[in-house]
Amino acid sequence: MIDEKFQWKSAYLWIKYYNYKCVHFDKEKSEIWLSNQKKHHIVIFKFGEFTSQELGFTHERLKEHKEDINAFLSFDVRKYDVYVFNDKNIDVQHFTEHHPIKIKFHHIESRKTFINKIKHPLLKRELTNKDTKSSTYYKQRTLNQNPVEHAMYQFAPITYALIATNVIVWLIILLFLPHRTDLEIINVGALSHFNFVHGEIYRLVSSIFLHLNFEHLLFNMLS
Repeated sequence: MIDEKFQWKSAYLWIKYYNYKCVHFDKEKSEIWLSNQKKHHIVIFKFGEFTSQELGFTHERLKEHKEDINAFLSFDVRKYDVYVFNDKNIDVQHFTEHHPIKIKFHHIESRKTFINKIKHPLLKRELTNKDTKSSTYYKQRTLNQNPVEHAMYQFAPITYALIATNVIVWLIILLFLPHRTDLEIINVGALSHFNFVHGEIYRLVSSIFLHLNFEHLLFNMLS
């Protein structure tokens, strides 16, 4: 059974790992709209009890209000994927549209069905794992429109890799190399004007991964 927490968690993780943002939430229609402007793509999560006729209305609405939707989003939508979370037996194949825009409905009758459709390994793992966070937690983060906080939700593999590298280098130096004075940290590879002007250009890179103490490392990684 798909509960409210799984619904909001799915939307939040879609935002986190696929770089979408929530652009619309219709409580009456139980719809969450996620958009990716670069891909000209809209993902709609629909939750609740729906008849085929009601889904047909949704299909026609996307076609008939194409210009209004584009104006609202400030970009041309070329493709819709509508995920219908409903444990009833509903045939959605005949709602597929290829022209003038692509519209595809996906019937999700269980958690397993949705997880099997996910290709991103980290998203799939998080959906599979149990956690103690509430439905409200995921709902607030899905609907949050603060650009700074939204950016912090995004999965950034390069950023995580840089943080991990900095921590590993700091541990190695902490355990095996002296670095308590300016001279010692320069000998390890820190940036200094004298060494740089004498050709040690590599220090522009090596100095990025060197920190005098834990506080120095912590604040650099937070920034």
